[in-house]
Amino acid sequence: MSTAVKIYKNVLNNQTLTYLMKWVSDNELLFKDNGKGRKRLRLQDTNEIFNDFTEIEVKLKNLIKHDGLIPNHEFGDHGHIFLYQNEGVSTDKHIDDYHAGYKTVRINTTISAPEHGGRLVVSGVPIDATVGTTLVFYPSEVEHWSEEVIGKTPRIALSLAYCFPINKQLNA
Repeated sequence: MSTAVKIYKNVLNNQTLTYLMKWVSDNELLFKDNGKGRKRLRLQDTNEIFNDFTEIEVKLKNLIKHDGLIPNHEFGDHGHIFLYQNEGVSTDKHIDDYHAGYKTVRINTTISAPEHGGRLVVSGVPIDATVGTTLVFYPSEVEHWSEEVIGKTPRIALSLAYCFPINKQLNA
């Protein structure tokens, strides 16, 4: 099994994070309910993806340094999404589904962090992710969830998902 989670700081600069937060605010009506008060926006479902996404994706993918990554949405899954959790919302414990012969890696960048709670928990370990923190983990291998968001500031994360052959190792 891979290391549960790797934590990176300042992969995206403040200008990019501000841009992402504004983009989320401007497009909040596009977010769909994902059950239990959670909302998400699948980037492949939007007609107008924000202009700088390719540059942002390249910066985040460079953390992994792997050429054979397949965007998860090509398998019919959620793919690249914005996660949005308001006050009182959490995510239940789970391990993501996987496709035969592949495993999944997620690259989550915190765009907005709640005053309290809302932390991603991976393999039982809560991760303190401030705005700009990027987490890399393998959701098809480890149990993960998020704590209840406490306070008016939502938990918002850009979450990129990729599949890669199970016999390959990533540098993350």
